[in-house]
Amino acid sequence: MKRRFPNLAVSAIALLYFAVGALSAIGGTDPGDQFLQAYLLTQNAKSLERIGDLKAALRKYELALKLLEDIEADYSFTHPDHSHKNLREKIRALRQRLHISEPSQKPNHEA
Repeated sequence: MKRRFPNLAVSAIALLYFAVGALSAIGGTDPGDQFLQAYLLTQNAKSLERIGDLKAALRKYELALKLLEDIEADYSFTHPDHSHKNLREKIRALRQRLHISEPSQKPNHEA
């Protein structure tokens, strides 16, 4: 009896790879596009992790984290009063997965 799961996993990875590539070619500078690209990278990393390609999965997780951190930095600068809890939660989850500690908050010495 043949198992088709490995072929399905490879097909899913290829599809996500091309989707991420297409977003990169378009430009992907819109925060929504970047968020989608980070999501696709994370899904791709999970697939790679399931089939045992941990090195490639790690690279995908790191790229996704970088995209989300870039969005947060840009968004915090342009919308400092707006809450972006969902974005922060995704960043926290990826940092946990990568075993990266949260950056410490610098004390505010202005008084």
